[in-house]
Amino acid sequence: MITKTPKRKTTKRRSTKARGFRGTENRGTERVKLVAAATLYTELTPHPEEGHKVWITNISLGGLAFKTRRPYEVGDHYHIRLDAGPLDMSAPIRLVWIQNKENGIYEVGAEFVPD
Repeated sequence: MITKTPKRKTTKRRSTKARGFRGTENRGTERVKLVAAATLYTELTPHPEEGHKVWITNISLGGLAFKTRRPYEVGDHYHIRLDAGPLDMSAPIRLVWIQNKENGIYEVGAEFVPD
């Protein structure tokens, strides 16, 4: 008698040499590609002129990634504000990895953190 063994459930993994990243990625939620403008603030109740503009490239329940021309540091905390049509989101984030891309562009990965 031949029986099939059940397949193991796998998690997406990605190798990277990004500064601050620990080798492989274990994502617990699905990532969705998104191109939308957003603003990073250092304060919970910011002044509009004090924000840094960024471009979100993907988002999941656990965090997001964005592109910017401004250098940031892994471990820094910010508030991100997204206004894209019907999407209206404001959330605290912590930067977890940074990749220096070509032409002075940085790609940054961040996780959502509790208020």
